[in-house]
Amino acid sequence: MSERHFAYILSLVGNPDTTRDIQQETNVVLWRKAGEFKAGSNFMPWALGIARMQVLSFRRDHQRDRHVFDDQVFKQLASEYAATSDDPDDRQRAFEDCFEQLHERQQELLAARYAPRGSV
Repeated sequence: MSERHFAYILSLVGNPDTTRDIQQETNVVLWRKAGEFKAGSNFMPWALGIARMQVLSFRRDHQRDRHVFDDQVFKQLASEYAATSDDPDDRQRAFEDCFEQLHERQQELLAARYAPRGSV
């Protein structure tokens, strides 16, 4: 699964560890349902739909956990994510615009963090 799938699931659950678990389950379902995918159609919406169903399944199974978003927040996050651009160039430009608005020291910290072997 791509970084986009991971980001989508993370935007809905807010926890990287939980996201990895749901992503693994989603991968299993994608493999199981691969025969249902229609050649020539857009894979991304199909895969994100399956990921969404896996998130809903997780939410149902973990309802009592106070760290799970309520239904209204979940729906809003899912809706906003669906409205984002599929174009990686758009996301890169948006990142660069945000990055340029940071103070020089903040830019240096981010650059150091995401450099090879960088850490928090």
